[in-house]
Amino acid sequence: QNKETLKIAYRRYGRDDTSHWFETTAMRQRNDRDNDILLVAMSRNIDAQKAEEIRLQEKLWLQAEEIRVTSQNLRRTICHYDIPTMTLTVPREYAREHNMPEVIHNYPANMDQAAEEYPEDAPGIIRNFCKSMCQGDPMGSCEVPFTIPGRDTVWKRMEFSMVYDREHKPKRAVIFVDDITEQKLQASENRQLRKNEQIFRLIAQHSDRTICYYDIKNRRAHRWDESICARCQVPHLCELSPEDIISGDGILPESKAVVEQMFLDIHRGSPEGSLKMRVKTSYGYLRWFDLQYSTTLNEQGQPDFALISHQDITEQYEHELAYLHHIQSMEESDRHLGMLVADLETDLIESSGGRIISSSQQPEEYTLTDFGRQLITSHLTSKDRKEAMRLFSIKNLKKLYLSGTHQLEQIWQIIFLNGSQGWAQVTVDLIADPYNGHIKAFFRMTDVTEEQNATIEARSRSERDSMTGLLNRGTAESRIRDRLSSDKQAGILILLDLDDLKGINDNLGHGQGDRAILAVADTLKKHFRETDIIGRIGGDEFMIYLTGAAENSGAIAASVTSLLRKMTNISVGANDERHIHCSAGCAVQTIDAHTFEDLYRQADMALYHIKRNGKNNFAFYSPDMAQEDYHFQMQQLVSTRNKSKFQLEDMQPLLEAIATFYPMVLSVNLSANNFFLMENSGILSSQMPTFGVIDDIIDSLTYYIHPDDRASFLHGMSRASLLEEYAKQEKILHRYFRFLFEDTYQWVEAVVIFHINASGDVCDFTLIRQAYEKSYELDQLWLHKVLELAVTSSFEYVCLINIEDGRYTLYGDERNSHGVSAEGDFNAVTESIRDTFIEPRKRQAYYEAARLETLVEQMTNDTEGNSYSYCYDMPDGGRRASFYWFEPTHTHLLMTVLRTPSDQ
Repeated sequence: QNKETLKIAYRRYGRDDTSHWFETTAMRQRNDRDNDILLVAMSRNIDAQKAEEIRLQEKLWLQAEEIRVTSQNLRRTICHYDIPTMTLTVPREYAREHNMPEVIHNYPANMDQAAEEYPEDAPGIIRNFCKSMCQGDPMGSCEVPFTIPGRDTVWKRMEFSMVYDREHKPKRAVIFVDDITEQKLQASENRQLRKNEQIFRLIAQHSDRTICYYDIKNRRAHRWDESICARCQVPHLCELSPEDIISGDGILPESKAVVEQMFLDIHRGSPEGSLKMRVKTSYGYLRWFDLQYSTTLNEQGQPDFALISHQDITEQYEHELAYLHHIQSMEESDRHLGMLVADLETDLIESSGGRIISSSQQPEEYTLTDFGRQLITSHLTSKDRKEAMRLFSIKNLKKLYLSGTHQLEQIWQIIFLNGSQGWAQVTVDLIADPYNGHIKAFFRMTDVTEEQNATIEARSRSERDSMTGLLNRGTAESRIRDRLSSDKQAGILILLDLDDLKGINDNLGHGQGDRAILAVADTLKKHFRETDIIGRIGGDEFMIYLTGAAENSGAIAASVTSLLRKMTNISVGANDERHIHCSAGCAVQTIDAHTFEDLYRQADMALYHIKRNGKNNFAFYSPDMAQEDYHFQMQQLVSTRNKSKFQLEDMQPLLEAIATFYPMVLSVNLSANNFFLMENSGILSSQMPTFGVIDDIIDSLTYYIHPDDRASFLHGMSRASLLEEYAKQEKILHRYFRFLFEDTYQWVEAVVIFHINASGDVCDFTLIRQAYEKSYELDQLWLHKVLELAVTSSFEYVCLINIEDGRYTLYGDERNSHGVSAEGDFNAVTESIRDTFIEPRKRQAYYEAARLETLVEQMTNDTEGNSYSYCYDMPDGGRRASFYWFEPTHTHLLMTVLRTPSDQ
């Protein structure tokens, strides 16, 4: 084996016939003369050396036995842990007692060889203990629970001391194992005694209340002894974890956050706290409860347990809420729109305020009924008016209060004072006055536009086709099924297909194909009504359901004809060189075909025949189409249906010509009280009803009319008013009003031309267009009014301020003595005047009176709504600034500046 030396110790008999210890050392040696390998062996007697070794071994054995016996008497077990090999050696008696091997290699990785069963967290403790030994710590300890088969759980304390070699490297650890089960049991009993003392002390603090015990470590709440506590009325706090308590249905949504915060505070060790929460009790009632908690700490200063008590405070809380509503600020946040308090017994409003509800504009005795009527007319859209009328009904509110409903909440779409649209959350608290017993209604309106828009946007994303914004197939189909099951009037289903999309993609590119799909979708949105369901069901396939249109299939045929004509006006390509066209199949709901599947199959069959016979047309389904020998006859694109009302072949070119100047054309039969939308390019409104009673189109248009013009619009365009004008032998009328285009209001003109039809009915054609000249006329009117004031009055200068963007224009200040520019930002120039010309001690008061926000607020809250003024001093004398609404709109303020004595 190429070893150079070998040493062997052995015993053999000597000449004296007794055994002796010898040591032979063999060495390899090379013979230089003949290259032989020699073995040189030397032997010597080592009896003395062996005797000394035996003596030392005996001594060490005796010492080890002495340690073993001593340890047994001290109830300690000594184990050894070899660091390099990670080997654990345990005493033989201990191994037999615990049914485990004396030697465990690769410990603690092979802990499963031990007979003990470890609790869930014990292996981690042992691994950290062994890690401490392996990294050479001089000593360490840990306490670990073990489950020995056939016995209860025992606790053991392990301590180690490290043995190092001459280079101070850890070689071996001596481990002392003590049984501390009795000490643990005694300590647990002592802790429980102390805990019980704390519990009963806390119970005394929570007397006359329902008490729950919350175990922080196990995250579980339990009922306390019902013999010393009131019966639990809120089961939502018992036998549950915090997560189950918060996610359950018992605690109402507005209280979940404070309950969650309570548990967070308990786990952080907060000593005590209280909160109010609203819950549905085990009897199903909505009640307010007061919660109090007290937390105790264990010996290590960590949260141990908590007592949570609760008490029903509904009556007390409602009275407190009433007074809270009285004293809170009416302008506490930008989201606050208004608040009022009304007595339902007298119908009188006791107090009010806010951006929409202004007490300065109310008569001395203002009733809730009057306020509700004004709010509904001025600020609400038609879809919310019915619910709002119920909310402001004295009779309905009293009935709700007596039935146990003390709070209501609704969300309305609202039109703000500046004409913009948003959402408001209306909360009504019904509370009995503690002094006279009258039922008081506390109304509060909060701006929730951002939240509602976010919710609508999220819902719309899930329901809409991501490319076109139309309904996706699943949503469209679901809504059509709902309409079919709920509508009393039969409808019409239309399947529309873009012809030859593949050719567009192959020849012009997929980008132009997408452009064509988007153009078709946009045309569908503009052509059909808001109440119609429009969806994209595939790449180039669309589905439209027209509610209640079955009885007017002739008008629908004309409408589809107009739609397909609009499609042919769509062009794609880099140079718009290719025009598109579409095909459509229509199915009318009947008794035999009343399900979605029936209508879809029929419309698809009608579309199939169109596709096979030249495309670029439409057809209504007929039962003959299902026959094998059916021969489809292509109809003219411009239908001759409904000729009793319109000669479409002759009128269509005229309509196209008129639409270039009047984008919306209505044919109205005032005597029969109906209308037909002959043309609508979508410039004025994206969705309009095609036919119906006159009030339908009036309601649809009113939504887009400026609030200041609605009263005149409703009166001037009403059926009664138009019949009255016709009776005065008027032949043509011109009406002007402001209409909402995207985010701004612009002037439009409605031209009403009267005529008598063949049946002798009074009819009219109503043509609507944008009136650009009206805005120009108003601009000229404003300028003339400014110049007139500047010339006829002794003003130093006049200023026109746009309250929407804060910009101003200055007139008449020819000397420009203060260095003020002719136009700019009003607040910025006000700050400049303050810092340059106003005395330091008067600057704050000047700016508070002169800034634009103050001006608008003062003008809005002014009882007469005519003017507002303030005085201020400058180095060259005093000034008086006066402000007026600049009619006919309330979008500008007129400011006049007049010199005055400094002491005025």
